[in-house]
Amino acid sequence: DALMCTISQLQIYDAAAQGAGIDLASILKGKPLITSGEAIWQFEAGRKRIEDAYGVSLFNIGGASEAPGFVTADSRYHDGLICPTDHYWIQVCDPETGKEVPPGTPGHLVINAFGMDHFMLRYDLEDLVVLHEGPDKSGRTAQRYTILGRLADRAIVGGKALLPIDVQLALETFGAPEYTMAAGVADALMLNIEGEGSAARLTDGLSAALGVP
Repeated sequence: DALMCTISQLQIYDAAAQGAGIDLASILKGKPLITSGEAIWQFEAGRKRIEDAYGVSLFNIGGASEAPGFVTADSRYHDGLICPTDHYWIQVCDPETGKEVPPGTPGHLVINAFGMDHFMLRYDLEDLVVLHEGPDKSGRTAQRYTILGRLADRAIVGGKALLPIDVQLALETFGAPEYTMAAGVADALMLNIEGEGSAARLTDGLSAALGVP
């Protein structure tokens, strides 16, 4: 058995279970949890937080609804979302020039589909990703990547570009509180954070971690 849902849905289920006097973690313990929708769950800190809280093994999936059969998933080693290269070939491209960038360099995820009823040539999903080089830890040679977010969501502070994933990873140290981030160009990073504790300590800690005021 496995559960497939977003983490937001999982939290709704957990609240409902608590209201009914049920320990959701005891039901899910040892089961795979398959999720998508947020970059944070691809990273060790976010993934382990959910795994430890519910006793699950967390796996990520991705894809595009407009591209039939384009579903990506990570392995038990969690070293990138694996592309179905039987019918798809991905490129990571500079969003300004459209040219491919080297593995490890962030760029837009561009897909090419072949061998099926539909055909796609350099279809830009506008997801910001990093392509990984070489086989994964299980020996798979298929292309794989990590999603970072979307450029439309970034904030540029003092010339430094920050994505929501940068803030989320920094907030893991402070208990991963809920937050919203103002996108666009600003002199200081604008966040609305819901949580307990010292606002000054949080402000100083985030400023030091992210390198912006």
